[in-house]
Amino acid sequence: MLLRLSFVISIIPFATRCFVLAIENATTATAVTLRTRLGTITGTTMTTINDGRAIYAFRGLPYAEPPTGRQRFKPPQAVKPWDDRVLDATQEGPACPQAIGINMSEDCLVLNVYTRQLNPDGAVKRLSPVVVFIHPGGMYQKSSQSFIFGPGYLLERDLVLVTVNYRLATLGLASTNEARFPGNLSFKDVVCALEWVRDQIVPFAGDPGSVTVTGQSAGSRIITMLMVSPMARGLFHRAIAMSGSLITPISPRAGQRELVLKQARLLQCPTSRRSDDDRMYRCLMRRPAELYGSTVQSFVEWQGNPTTIWYPTIEPSDTPLEQRFILEEPKASMLKGDIHNVPLVIGITLNEFKFKAFPGSSESLLKNDSMFKVLAKNWYELAPIAFQYERGTARSRWISDKLLDYYFKNQTISYRNADALGQVCFTTDVSKIDIFWSDFLFPSLQLYVDAIMHFPVYRTANLIARNSAAPVYYYVFTYQGPYSIYRWPDTKKPKGGVAHGDDLQYLFTTTNCIYYANAEFPAYNRTDPAYLYVRRLTSMWESFAKGGDPLPKDVFGNITWERYEEGNKYYIEFSEDVTLKRDFHRETMIFWDSLFPI
Repeated sequence: MLLRLSFVISIIPFATRCFVLAIENATTATAVTLRTRLGTITGTTMTTINDGRAIYAFRGLPYAEPPTGRQRFKPPQAVKPWDDRVLDATQEGPACPQAIGINMSEDCLVLNVYTRQLNPDGAVKRLSPVVVFIHPGGMYQKSSQSFIFGPGYLLERDLVLVTVNYRLATLGLASTNEARFPGNLSFKDVVCALEWVRDQIVPFAGDPGSVTVTGQSAGSRIITMLMVSPMARGLFHRAIAMSGSLITPISPRAGQRELVLKQARLLQCPTSRRSDDDRMYRCLMRRPAELYGSTVQSFVEWQGNPTTIWYPTIEPSDTPLEQRFILEEPKASMLKGDIHNVPLVIGITLNEFKFKAFPGSSESLLKNDSMFKVLAKNWYELAPIAFQYERGTARSRWISDKLLDYYFKNQTISYRNADALGQVCFTTDVSKIDIFWSDFLFPSLQLYVDAIMHFPVYRTANLIARNSAAPVYYYVFTYQGPYSIYRWPDTKKPKGGVAHGDDLQYLFTTTNCIYYANAEFPAYNRTDPAYLYVRRLTSMWESFAKGGDPLPKDVFGNITWERYEEGNKYYIEFSEDVTLKRDFHRETMIFWDSLFPI
């Protein structure tokens, strides 16, 4: 019989290719068997990129019971012990159902644990801080799989890294404001994973009293919701939110029935009458999980927009309090100070989603005017979809007019009319793209960046800084290295400046870019110029996770990261140099505040 805190470790060598870290000299791994409160698990060893340190890796560990069969559309249930067997955690776990993925399964509520030491019998005297990473992907794609988010850089630091899957799209966020489709399941999955960390991380030498939640894009949006969720209270002690917030002009509401109906129609389930709801539910319960993934792209409305389709929902007041992820609109909670008082690092990349204006090669970009013509002709309909604010109202039209005036000075949105703005370059010469960009595309692209990223993150930082006793640290990542997530297909040069997600390449090793067809990510070693930011960002995460200065002096020198406050909007600019500045895009953010006053 297992004792509550009894752990046994055994080492068994075996041969394999350490694909996840793409390390050429790592051709053998070692099986590691660890006995925990839940049962015995077997993992493997990996190797860090630069110092050759061993990493104990346990992949595909279930933190919840399978959300399949009758448990589809139900809140997660903590995983039960598996006392009578050895759980194999040596292989890549599944991704949740989505349009593009590897090894997908509805039984996907798993996490990965990477650690530099193990803790047999609780003998380790100094446990390491835990970093929990919540993956990006719009809440409808990607996963925590280690070929996307490998530990080869972060485990050069004194950290335990946990990467988490959560249910995606309709399977994770379907909500009709009633019990059959309660909503917020993706968020509750993350809470369940954090409870697993609290209860199970000690045998992995992780400190349950020092947990930092981190996330990028959709993961960052989840973190902004964790900051106000009563379910998450006490489960984390610091937070790092990279390029994303759900404090947006579109507020969470009670249910998103129209999205459930759309999914039902896509899967040929009955929807014509309210009386069909029972039949629709039974039909959706029977449909194969892979069909939910394959129909995700049908939810976008125009040119990949909106980028956020599913939102958190305010659950019915008759739902038991302990089962409700949020009790009210998150902005209202922040205004009242109902925030978890934990230190927060929050920020953006300089150019974020500018790449969305460049769907093809640079030659086709400069010859193709169709997308901008459609946007110009249907501005009042498409602008609220692309830039994510209310639709079909007099106020919506007023907002659209204000945006048109501020960003385009009321000029026609078209390549052909762009010469009125200055030097315009209708050419296939890629070397001249910067001229073209700065004189015409910059206004439209900057609008997209401000609407989708800069303003929501700015507003979140302001609300939390104003109403939390804990410090808020703001940053803008402007360093453009030789590689980017988004690249011109014909030249392989980075496109879109410092793009959304470019900072992740300095934190995680990536060996399979199935989501980024044109991306290339080498493993940076200490002789690469870009290793500068591997060193900077991993040291920042380590220092912050240990409860210290987010800019440790041994790496950053005497730079002080002043906290972000309502009257002193300090931020750190991460470029070739690291500089303390104030009031990022001040006038533009004032403009957005005027559009969407609190």
